[in-house]
Amino acid sequence: MILGIDYGEKKTGLAVWYPENDIVLPRKTIHHTSDKQLISFLKKTVEEDDIQEIVLGKPIGLSGNETDQTRKTLEFKKELEKSISIPVHLTDERLSTKQAQVFFDEKQTADEDSLAACVILETYIDKKSHQ
Repeated sequence: MILGIDYGEKKTGLAVWYPENDIVLPRKTIHHTSDKQLISFLKKTVEEDDIQEIVLGKPIGLSGNETDQTRKTLEFKKELEKSISIPVHLTDERLSTKQAQVFFDEKQTADEDSLAACVILETYIDKKSHQ
């Protein structure tokens, strides 16, 4: 299984790809007060759910430039990689939240951050399958 992450400083959306069914499903958004708290939760998730890879959305400005959030995400990736032993991949997350809003209306039970994580993960899987 692959875990998709839409990282945020206070809340982070999660999604999981189930290869046996080839489906990506949202998980709950994690509300956290620190990266340390989030990483602790993710370590537990990786172990309990037998996650083999992580895909982390990399925020990039619409013009293709790095932003403050890009730098924060890259720092988070470094800290996460120190704590787990599975690969952590980055994928462009531009417009993932907008895509989630288009595909799912506000009446959906999953929240915007987890739906954005679904888009991030599906983008990665699509690119990987075409290589």
